[in-house]
Amino acid sequence: GIRVFARSNFDEFSTAQWQVIFKTYQRLRYHPKAANGAFEDLSALCKQLESANLFRQAVAALCSYFPPAQATTTWVLVPPEQIFQVLLDLHQKIPKITREEEDEENGDKKSGDSKEQVARHTLWLYSVNTLASLTKHPRHSIKELALSSLRTALLASGWSVRNAETWKHCISKTLVPMLSDLAANGSAGVQVAEKKQQQQQPPPPRRTGRG
Repeated sequence: GIRVFARSNFDEFSTAQWQVIFKTYQRLRYHPKAANGAFEDLSALCKQLESANLFRQAVAALCSYFPPAQATTTWVLVPPEQIFQVLLDLHQKIPKITREEEDEENGDKKSGDSKEQVARHTLWLYSVNTLASLTKHPRHSIKELALSSLRTALLASGWSVRNAETWKHCISKTLVPMLSDLAANGSAGVQVAEKKQQQQQPPPPRRTGRG
């Protein structure tokens, strides 16, 4: 019902009304009977998204469907692979929803300080940062999917960001901290595994002092 209502009024809703729609989908994220249907509706709306003003709300709504940190490893309502795919699809839409005006005669774009480019770089950084933040999820499978999706996002859409400062910010504020965190957690994980292995090893045989 929400999908039909939203689709029929897609071009008429204000930003505030769309925020209510996205928050409604977020509230359904853990409902055992409604989560999958709500996510399908949300994905369909994301495919129609053409407003840069709603990009963050859409991403936040999608990310809310990941399993909560305290959930058991077997608990899942919406497959994480599907969530990451929709996030990547949204990422690929950034150039379209922040389309720059081109000169019809020579195809030259406006200056690098245009509002369109600023909006594009801002959303690109937000999307990349969102994927990087998901590498901190306690589930290893989600971490792996986040890394894979981040690599895809950087390689697939790097052509849309030509600003050196944007890449500098991405590397220094997002990628380097993420890699440092992964390295630190990896070292800690190895130490825990080694300690656990040592605890599981049988104690050495006791010497009786005879012969």
